[in-house]
Amino acid sequence: MTTIDFMFDSQKLTLDLKQGLLVGDRAAKNNLMSIIDSAQSSAVYYGSDYTPVPAITIDDAYRNIEQFATCLMFELSADEFPAALSPYVAKWPDDLVPLTDDEQMAAELLDDLMIY
Repeated sequence: MTTIDFMFDSQKLTLDLKQGLLVGDRAAKNNLMSIIDSAQSSAVYYGSDYTPVPAITIDDAYRNIEQFATCLMFELSADEFPAALSPYVAKWPDDLVPLTDDEQMAAELLDDLMIY
């Protein structure tokens, strides 16, 4: 898999992972590139209660489909996010053991004490 085709703003775009290029309609491409460039400057995305994804380092989103899709998932509304990219969003491993009720309560209490 070296290219991924998807629709954005009613335009077909192609992400060439081998070359690290986004190809397609200039306006749609520029819109996505500004989102990705901003995300790469953030360096890392962390999952949260409402978007449960593992922390992912964003260092080469144009060559890593998981980074590319995760950036867009965080930055676009659900109706704007290209459905074709959904399978590539960073995911927790299948064998992840869920927290016990006590662990969950402790995590929530700790989160309440955090100053952001």
